[in-house]
Amino acid sequence: MPRNAFFGTPELRKKLKAYYRQLRQIWKIHAALLNYGESAGLYVGSIQPLSGGPLLPAFPEECKGMLCGAKTRSGRPCRNDGTLFANGRCKLHGGLSTGPKSAEGKRKSAQNGWSPKRTP
Repeated sequence: MPRNAFFGTPELRKKLKAYYRQLRQIWKIHAALLNYGESAGLYVGSIQPLSGGPLLPAFPEECKGMLCGAKTRSGRPCRNDGTLFANGRCKLHGGLSTGPKSAEGKRKSAQNGWSPKRTP
């Protein structure tokens, strides 16, 4: 496999995103089943519904060993082979944060780094 393949070709990143999309759908269905059972009064006492969680698909074999590949400040690609998130990046290069969603959070983030001019 060529060296650049470890950084993820667009096809590999699409497979990784599809895998995480499928996981989100499975967990959403699982949570809905749990909520339905509790609200319908089906589970009494210590009986755990769907114990152990749902059966999940296997991680794509081609995506194992993929590196982040984001451009670092030195100009080289990131070699982090830790956990890659759904967008194919590590936690240092945008894999963890999605940014502020609420109006208050956006207002606060706009103030970051802002300071009034100092007068001598």
